[in-house]
Amino acid sequence: MVFSELASRLNDVGYKNWMKAGYCLLKLRNGLKELVSVEMSVFHQNLIKQNTVLRAGCIGGCKPRGKQFHPNCSVCREWRNEILSHHTNRNGEINWGNCRPWLWSSEHWEVAKAYMPRGSADIQGPDKCDAAALLNLIGFCDHFRFVSQQKVREILSSDWAVVLSGRDDVDGIPNMSNEDEAVQISTMEIELLKEKLQEILLDEQDVLCEEDISRIGKFRCFLEGSKDLGSHFHAAIQRLLNLEQKKEHKHQRSNSNDIEAEKHTEDEKSEDPPRKKQKNSV
Repeated sequence: MVFSELASRLNDVGYKNWMKAGYCLLKLRNGLKELVSVEMSVFHQNLIKQNTVLRAGCIGGCKPRGKQFHPNCSVCREWRNEILSHHTNRNGEINWGNCRPWLWSSEHWEVAKAYMPRGSADIQGPDKCDAAALLNLIGFCDHFRFVSQQKVREILSSDWAVVLSGRDDVDGIPNMSNEDEAVQISTMEIELLKEKLQEILLDEQDVLCEEDISRIGKFRCFLEGSKDLGSHFHAAIQRLLNLEQKKEHKHQRSNSNDIEAEKHTEDEKSEDPPRKKQKNSV
């Protein structure tokens, strides 16, 4: 296999550092998966043991929508209250849409998803989570008080954007003669880029600003800039392009509406005010 393009990317200092940081996140995720699974199971069992109402399943066909959840039954209302009582940011936004409330009484992972970022609805366990999702769970569920919350916040607040510094590594292009090692590095790179792609596509339903559109465009151009990545992510590149065009069209239409509204306001101001009738002198 030929890895010349991968070697060239790794010759960029910024990209190599991004890959190193990503490697650390993958290792962190692998280390957290079992811990999180075991602890959430314990947390779930404790909730049901302490509150017998939670043992029953949903009886009202309750379904959340995005960040809104208005339970139809007493069981789901009790579950909602319990989840909120253990949330470290009770006044913050909770992605109820991640959850299937009718499974809260039987599956601990459905409870865990209430503390995770948007887009976690289809994730059936910690094995499918990235490090950020697991860290959000640890940071927002008070069952994990034994974990340093300061460290969790530091990692979550870091910028993990793909970086191309334009500066060559002083060590030169990495040696890709060992095919086994090259395959491992290539596999890791693809996995990291897939996670970044998933993060960007979660914004598909949001109203994006110009900065967001620019960020999507830069990532797409990065993928297109390498033949190997362009081939592997062909469908994703087209999806990103469609997303850019869709959001750009909405942004232009919004700006056009703003201009029309402003023009209409100016036209109203420019009209002569009605003249007051003068009183006839006697």
